[in-house]
Amino acid sequence: MKWAILLYAHLVYPTGEIQKVISWNLPFTSYEQCEAFYQTEKENLHKGVLNHGKVTYHPDIKLKEMGCARGEMRAKGEKPLMSGERRLYYKGDPA
Repeated sequence: MKWAILLYAHLVYPTGEIQKVISWNLPFTSYEQCEAFYQTEKENLHKGVLNHGKVTYHPDIKLKEMGCARGEMRAKGEKPLMSGERRLYYKGDPA
């Protein structure tokens, strides 16, 4: 099976529902590479995922969590299997 370390984000709708987002366009071979990239680019990554979320899902969506995880491709058409999430950002429950 094909796998990579990927950036993930959890966006939260005004209702509290969570939308999971995975970036398959930025694969890494290790958690260390992913975490170093995140630390260098976190401001741009946060802005980018929020913009994507507002355009794609809901104009009032918020960023709740972001980090690195292992993504494993499955059979064609199936959602990838995510595991080993390492949280690098967490805002907490929306107020």
